[in-house]
Amino acid sequence: MNPTPLFFHGREGTNRGNKARWLTREYGACTPTYDTKTLDAAMPLARQVLSEHRPSAVVGSSFGGAVLLRLIHEGLWTGPSVFLAQAGVKFGLDARLPSGVPSVVIHGSRDTIVDPLHSRTL
Repeated sequence: MNPTPLFFHGREGTNRGNKARWLTREYGACTPTYDTKTLDAAMPLARQVLSEHRPSAVVGSSFGGAVLLRLIHEGLWTGPSVFLAQAGVKFGLDARLPSGVPSVVIHGSRDTIVDPLHSRTL
């Protein structure tokens, strides 16, 4: 396992955004850029990077949270997971986490893009 985290950015984000740069600077995070047109389009690279990087934790922000949730549902990731305003529920994913997946869900109550209720449900 690589001792650094993996960060999946949101649909409007990049690997050069504030969160990505901070995670890289502070924790040496791997912050790939990937296709965010659809969840299906994002998954091949997400699977590849997860497999190659073997991170200590995975952080998913908004659309990146949907990518993370799908990786968990596919059984490809069971390690520490941080969901920031996750959009997995918005993209139709099951709003349940398998038992044993250590997770933190953070979502501001005034989010107008992704309903905070989705994170409460997860």
